[in-house]
Amino acid sequence: MGSTLAVLSAVAALTVGGSGGLIVGPGPVTRAVDRGIYHLELGIAPNKGGLIRNEFTVRVTRAGRPVHGDLLVRFTMRAMPMQSLALRLRETAPGRYEGGFKLRMIGEWEIRFHVTPKGARPFDVVLLDRVRI
Repeated sequence: MGSTLAVLSAVAALTVGGSGGLIVGPGPVTRAVDRGIYHLELGIAPNKGGLIRNEFTVRVTRAGRPVHGDLLVRFTMRAMPMQSLALRLRETAPGRYEGGFKLRMIGEWEIRFHVTPKGARPFDVVLLDRVRI
């Protein structure tokens, strides 16, 4: 995890909609985002706070072809001075990454998808998620 943190701090974050990120929620999220030559389809369901497990799915393609690599999601509660939480999504099909996580607190979460395509430069996509129960 230490090397992942070093990579995260060394890479300039590219975000959707400027430095603030794309605002989503409350409720299920399905968004398509283009980041340079990459196309991402992001999903969060049911996107609720509390003890409910949320499923995160990301499909990454380049020129219509699946992208293999590594995908780390970092969760930061912006209004609270608490440490970020991380989830590594696993590739369940070519270019499709999945994982589950409980966003125990309601409020605004910064969700940073850190994509490291195999053999290419990493990039970030940021969502500002309004989580409710």
